Amino acid sequence: MSVPYWCSDSKTLILKRANSEAIRLFGYSEEELSRVDFMRLFTKPDAQRVLAVRREKKWGVMGTFTFIRKDGSTFSAGLRWHQGEYCGTLCDCFLVTEVDFSENSPTEQKCDCNGPTS
Repeated sequence: MSVPYWCSDSKTLILKRANSEAIRLFGYSEEELSRVDFMRLFTKPDAQRVLAVRREKKWGVMGTFTFIRKDGSTFSAGLRWHQGEYCGTLCDCFLVTEVDFSENSPTEQKCDCNGPTS
């Protein structure tokens, strides 16, 4: 089962790659998402938290963040982070670990990103 993930250029923060689950979860087309500064996917306070974790290079579990979809709706999700090379570019790679759809979610029924519940 696939979980949402994306990779962004570590210098420009522009997304380089996102899988179909991330595209569905955020509500952008693949082309739109490829031009998005990934910090726009977070609420302002959580964007600042992400930047702080990146500065400290604390790879692994980052915690729970509130994300913003293209339509402006929000959801909370756990996030893991690491750096790696993608197509010759140093990238920040993010993996969604849990999604909480209790805020507001037109995508809730479309995205099975929490994985098995057993």
